[in-house]
Amino acid sequence: MTERAPRVLVADDDAVALLVAQAALEAAGFEVLGAEDGNAAVALFAQQKPECVILDVMMPGIDGYEACRTIRATPAGSDTPILIMTSRDDLEAVVRAYESGATDFTSKGISSRLLIERVRFLLREYRARRELVVSRSRLRMVQEMTQVGHWEVDGAGRTLHISRFVRSLLPEQIGAGSHLAQLVSALRSGDGRALLEAFRGWQESHAPFRLEAEMRSGQNLHIQGTMTPGAETAGAAALTLAVQDISTLRRAQQQAYRLANFDSLTGLPNRMQFAEALAGEIQDRKPGAQLALLVFRLRGLERLQRSLGQAACDAALISATQLVLGAITHGGDAAFAHLGGGEFAFFSSGCDSPALATSAAENIARVLANPVTGQGWTANFLVSSGIVMWPADGQDAATLLENARTTAARGLSADKSHYEFFKPEVQQGALRLINLESALHGAMERGELSLAYQPRIGLVDRALRGAEALLRWKNPELGPVAPAEFIPIAENCGLIMTIGSWVLHEACRQVVAWHARFGLYLPVSVNVSALQLRAPRALVEDVLAALRSSGMPGNFLTLELTESMMINATAEALAALNELRSLGISIALDDFGTGYSSLGYLRRLPVDCLKIDRSFVSDLSVDEDSERMLQAILGIATALRLSTVAEGIETQAQLEALCRHGCQEGQGFLLARPLDIPAFEALLAESVTVLATGTSAAI
Repeated sequence: MTERAPRVLVADDDAVALLVAQAALEAAGFEVLGAEDGNAAVALFAQQKPECVILDVMMPGIDGYEACRTIRATPAGSDTPILIMTSRDDLEAVVRAYESGATDFTSKGISSRLLIERVRFLLREYRARRELVVSRSRLRMVQEMTQVGHWEVDGAGRTLHISRFVRSLLPEQIGAGSHLAQLVSALRSGDGRALLEAFRGWQESHAPFRLEAEMRSGQNLHIQGTMTPGAETAGAAALTLAVQDISTLRRAQQQAYRLANFDSLTGLPNRMQFAEALAGEIQDRKPGAQLALLVFRLRGLERLQRSLGQAACDAALISATQLVLGAITHGGDAAFAHLGGGEFAFFSSGCDSPALATSAAENIARVLANPVTGQGWTANFLVSSGIVMWPADGQDAATLLENARTTAARGLSADKSHYEFFKPEVQQGALRLINLESALHGAMERGELSLAYQPRIGLVDRALRGAEALLRWKNPELGPVAPAEFIPIAENCGLIMTIGSWVLHEACRQVVAWHARFGLYLPVSVNVSALQLRAPRALVEDVLAALRSSGMPGNFLTLELTESMMINATAEALAALNELRSLGISIALDDFGTGYSSLGYLRRLPVDCLKIDRSFVSDLSVDEDSERMLQAILGIATALRLSTVAEGIETQAQLEALCRHGCQEGQGFLLARPLDIPAFEALLAESVTVLATGTSAAI
């Protein structure tokens, strides 16, 4: 009989996000139920009884929190794993999620792959909990059906009767003439003494007792001593010990405790356990004392997961954890926790000064400075650490953790491992950085990313010559986010490769769509990030895939790279660019003039076009040095037979100066701002009309 696929209920009022989640989960082998609001989710849960529930917070009718509480109140939903997703990643959202009964909480925008793994993890944990419940139920049934073993002794501890069950627990057969001391000796020393003291107390008062003890073999026993009614030997009352093996129950309790308080991957305490330990440490500190808390984030996990898979990512995380464990000893009681993803937290009762906290952060960065290797994988980590001091930076555990997390996030844009102490005045900026990073995950899947197209104009005839594809991001909660703000975040958290690929494919697809509508191919240029160039083989394959899937001819595509990227490019990267040029693809040197700008290096680089940086254009007609620099740049381009495009043209005087010196094409607000697709299509339609009629019209 074929086992039914696990059933997952996904509730999200965002139709695109819902479809993306459904498609990803179904492709992973799950049966997916979709709901567009909280009420529909509750009704669908009651009808279908899914094994896992994913709830968006902001939904019409009842929100995700209320839907979670309603499902939890039903018998079927009492232990069903429920994952709450929201665009918010603050403490209030986390607290509300768990107060409503959520099993777990994540920021909305989680990648499809990570969502699948999160669901699989929740289902594994759910099955483990169900197995525990079943195990406990069976144990209770056996206890009810089976006679409890007993050992009856007289007032001196001599055996009157012993059951077969009790004999089976002991390391050797004990007959009727044995003594209670043999049970005492079979227990661990402390538990044996406890039983002996209880027996002596019974000898004096005949008071019943019960205790739990562990045998030297490792078995856990529940022992209850009571007077045997009417039983006497030589005028002395008898004692009956009811003995029960509770090893299975204790193992189940320990497993349940581990599941609730420890990370299943690293074995470290989770966020809840760490917060409790931190709260206890704060409570025990003497007046005037200090305590340092350090939160650090590993950068590089997502890139490893994307390239080699989750197994390699997990192995790298475990290896990094072991390295860090050896680097953070400061004496006293310590707590080291895995907060989730690549985020960890640490404190020690002996780490009570900024100097010791600095030492801990430096030690962590030091042990992770070298590549971490395993079977078939190598991981390179950068560490961003945030340090807070109690009580100056927060009075309670929750505040300290949040301040340390936001401080750690501030260092994510650094190009090396970084630590920083909490500063209240920069808290708001750090919170925005965290929110931006959280929201950026899944922005593409949610349809929040788009492309604007800035026309490239011939400076002599003012004709439309092409367009530059520019990435735009508009989040429902954060609003429009400038590329200068979110692109560095995408680079630092490993999303730029995925986003860059999407831009490339989308731009090529749009060019082909315009060809179908207007009957012409419009050249388009796409910006390439430094991280994309560091993986040249992947870049070549991605470009070829974009051309192949869209049907766009390669000679209408230009890749834009900055001077610094080209100068620092490896031989492999330069070879990849030459391979792309052989297919007709053009390479443009963006922001030219801000770096090396020499004839010597340009002759060695695979370049077809120079894009003159706006810093040279802005001072034209008012600064003679700028005009001389422009002449020199255009002279280099002419000597090397390179086309030229001036950026940032905003005034008529700048335009006239560029035309006077022979610059071929330009971009800027004077000519045309970046346009959304409808506006650009209107411009394109006008240009096609001009070509068809043979008239001239300046843009």
